Amino acid sequence: MAGDAAIAEVGLTLVELLRRKMTLVERDDIALASPATIGDRNDTRLTLCLYRITENGDLKNARRHEEKGEFREPPLVLDLYYLLTAHLGTVGNDETDRTNEQHMILGQAMQVLHDNAILRGTELIGSLGDDPDDPHDVEEEVRIAVTPTEQPSFDTLVSLWGTFPDLAYQPSLSYLVSPVEIDSTRTTTVRRVVEKEEQYHDDRAGEGRQP
Repeated sequence: MAGDAAIAEVGLTLVELLRRKMTLVERDDIALASPATIGDRNDTRLTLCLYRITENGDLKNARRHEEKGEFREPPLVLDLYYLLTAHLGTVGNDETDRTNEQHMILGQAMQVLHDNAILRGTELIGSLGDDPDDPHDVEEEVRIAVTPTEQPSFDTLVSLWGTFPDLAYQPSLSYLVSPVEIDSTRTTTVRRVVEKEEQYHDDRAGEGRQP
């Protein structure tokens, strides 16, 4: 069951995935943060920034879930858009070497997300993961994909970078993470039929009587 912390838990899941799998950077060099908070001179080499949230129209009308005699209203299903950015290092004077390292870091991050495009069970953090003590817990599944080229377009990425004052554009890629569910708190109690009363009318009782 995914609670209202689902958005935050997705971000932590993605960052932890990159921290576990990447070998070109240290754990602390990867952050869930906006490029604007990193600046030009920082040890952070890779950032993941949530920049857009939309409701998933295809899954909007999901069926209600039944839980212990109650119907829970359909969850809010979201699509989350993340900006993955590799930042230049602060060590070294050769711009070519620094830029080459930046591109290698971005490439490895893309490889990690590609090889782990479907996350489920214990790979998810918090309420998104499995609860072994809850037999009614439904396993969540989150998919990671590069956002289609037309959504957003390159112009959209440039416009997004325009919101970061005095920050030079850095190699970036947009990812779509979906579906992310936030369960509804609205429930309806279901009263089940426990007794059945039947009545019969015997039409033969009036046979042979005179009108």
